[in-house]
Amino acid sequence: AVRLDTYVENLPARRLYERYGFTDLGCHTLTYEGTDLNQFHLFEYLLSSGV
Repeated sequence: AVRLDTYVENLPARRLYERYGFTDLGCHTLTYEGTDLNQFHLFEYLLSSGV
């Protein structure tokens, strides 16, 4: 699987990921050092077993 996250207010990225087949796993709290951002949408794209 390929997993990505994007800031909750980054609508262009969220739409792009969904357009390319990523599943939105919902909003989660993550912390990244050096930033005040903490609410992110997590996305997942499942690869075929033949890869």
